[in-house]
Amino acid sequence: MACPLGVYYIFPEGLGSGRRAGQETAFAEFDGINLEPLDGRGEFVDMNGNRVRDRRETVTQAWTRLGLLKPGEKLTHGGYAACVAAAATKLAQEGLLPARLAAYYVKKAAATTLREPEPR
Repeated sequence: MACPLGVYYIFPEGLGSGRRAGQETAFAEFDGINLEPLDGRGEFVDMNGNRVRDRRETVTQAWTRLGLLKPGEKLTHGGYAACVAAAATKLAQEGLLPARLAAYYVKKAAATTLREPEPR
């Protein structure tokens, strides 16, 4: 959530609108290519909050909108890993995450491949 690569949403496709679907989530990544997804109720998932079903943002565009990057700045793997490390460290210091899990998230971020589409 602190360093998003996409959006989690309820009512995953294929589960419809029942009670179970409201308790499970699906993940839509910021890919810069596909349209924002439709959930299991047929409603679009507004990933950028503009109330229009449009193309998903890239991770860089989303991070800029969220204030995690300055306009014109590019997201790098090192920047992503540093974001995760800072968030995990802060949560561990506040007692909200065990230190061993903070280390796990940092290691996982280091192994994550960022997928940014080529400029068109």
